[in-house]
Amino acid sequence: MINFGSPYLESSDDFVRVLCTFEDDERKEEIFFEVSPEYGEFLCTERSDAYVIAALHYAMRTRQDIICDTPITEDLLFQIETELVPAMTKKSSFYPTRIFADTAPPLAKKPFTDSRTGLERFGAVGTGFSLGTDSFYAVASLQNERFPGQQLTHLAQHEVGAFNNSYRKFGRAVVKDSLYCDAEEATKKLGIPLLQTDSNLKKSIPGHFSKIATFNNAFAVYCMQELWGSYHLGSHGAGLTPLIFTNMQDQNSAFYDILTLNAFSIPGLRMYVSGLSETRLEKAWSFSHLKAAQEHLHVCTAEPTNCMQCEKCKRTLICLDVLSALDKFSQVFDLDYYRKHRLEYLVWLTEMAFSQLRRDRLVYGEIYDAVCETDGEAMRRIREVLGVK
Repeated sequence: MINFGSPYLESSDDFVRVLCTFEDDERKEEIFFEVSPEYGEFLCTERSDAYVIAALHYAMRTRQDIICDTPITEDLLFQIETELVPAMTKKSSFYPTRIFADTAPPLAKKPFTDSRTGLERFGAVGTGFSLGTDSFYAVASLQNERFPGQQLTHLAQHEVGAFNNSYRKFGRAVVKDSLYCDAEEATKKLGIPLLQTDSNLKKSIPGHFSKIATFNNAFAVYCMQELWGSYHLGSHGAGLTPLIFTNMQDQNSAFYDILTLNAFSIPGLRMYVSGLSETRLEKAWSFSHLKAAQEHLHVCTAEPTNCMQCEKCKRTLICLDVLSALDKFSQVFDLDYYRKHRLEYLVWLTEMAFSQLRRDRLVYGEIYDAVCETDGEAMRRIREVLGVK
């Protein structure tokens, strides 16, 4: 049984934290979520929503129920119990976790000052800002003047597990500090405020980040649910693909965001899958004209700068090449190296597109097809060498 106590606040000159006791048969922890003092008033202590969301995947895979001392928003509990849990447990090894808590209505929003207009408003519009493809796609797409209520008011960097062991060579702290500083420069150019947060969630509730990323990011949003009116979470980038509700305990959480984020949306707080129908190529095209992206794009999963060798670096380089946009990104990629080794990149792309893994075929199939249209003869020779059709 998982038990959550009542959330409470702790503050200093440098930060404000909301904390909550988490306890089960294996551990007892104080989970914290931390913001700068200017955002402290938006931290939520009146609901257990954030903690139920954070623990749900863990509870289902360890076959535990959840008890909360503080109420949960009624709409959220209804959607988790009647939509999300039944879908995730069908044809999987997940346990149908039960949640025991009082219910309460959604919390009202607290006002904030919109940096674009200088006017007070309610319901901020945000998205994560890792400096990657999804981040800059959201920046590019959420500036539509037809929908002023969905134009970004804030960009957010939530430390809820993304800085993981993939950065162990350089050190997670080194990479985090570098990217946080770079993000501050980029957001100044974009003219959108940056909200940077910290948490020990990844240590308190264990799990492979790719499988729980959606839950962890939603936790961060709900810790400040009196700020956000809508929040756009980056999609997996393979476009619209069939959802397969089997063995969900083994799936990357991003592949069923359309289900999860619908369940995590309540009156006054809507969570969107940003770029749900767009592929990686389409996302790259959308931000290729942005000066901030050309100067600050960081997709690497290994280093503070783009290493040119990891999966995301290779994928992004090939996408920009297909789009004839490479030269615009000379400040963030070593283009001489790429052009010298381009054939090796295309061999790698072909291997990924013909992989036995469904995820790889989904992500790389359309990129491969696009390269075949622009460089068909080279791809034909690569297929012959690799023995694929």
